[in-house]
Amino acid sequence: MVQLGQVEELLSSRVIWECTSCQTCATRCPQKVDIATLNDALRRLSRQMGKVEGETTVPVSTNIFLRTICRHGRMYEMG
Repeated sequence: MVQLGQVEELLSSRVIWECTSCQTCATRCPQKVDIATLNDALRRLSRQMGKVEGETTVPVSTNIFLRTICRHGRMYEMG
């Protein structure tokens, strides 16, 4: 969608929030495209532009995850 110039539609869609950032796609991509990192950038843009898909809770969990990493330097499961 980025290559087709459909950036607004992409930033408003649920598609970028479905990625779990497991890096499997990047590992298997013959062109070495880091799709998970690309999705992270698109998620940031989506939040900055207020385009987050209304039916997803992923932005909330992503924010919690990032705050935990900033606070502890890693995931703190006990917390």
